[in-house]
Amino acid sequence: LVNTSGDVPSPRSYHSSIYDPSSNSIFLFGGGGNSGSLNDLWKYDISSNNWILVNSSGEIPSPRFGHSS
Repeated sequence: LVNTSGDVPSPRSYHSSIYDPSSNSIFLFGGGGNSGSLNDLWKYDISSNNWILVNSSGEIPSPRFGHSS
């Protein structure tokens, strides 16, 4: 269990996540939650133990779950 403060992603399943060694971070995208399919992107900074909602510009992927990365 990871205890963090501040904003955190909503509970979800069937999301995709990747580890980025250059930033020592995990990126989490989409999935299915209580409100349906999601298309938000979160960054978990392992060093600071914080989640950050990544704000994108331009065209973003449609909400989805069960995808791969």
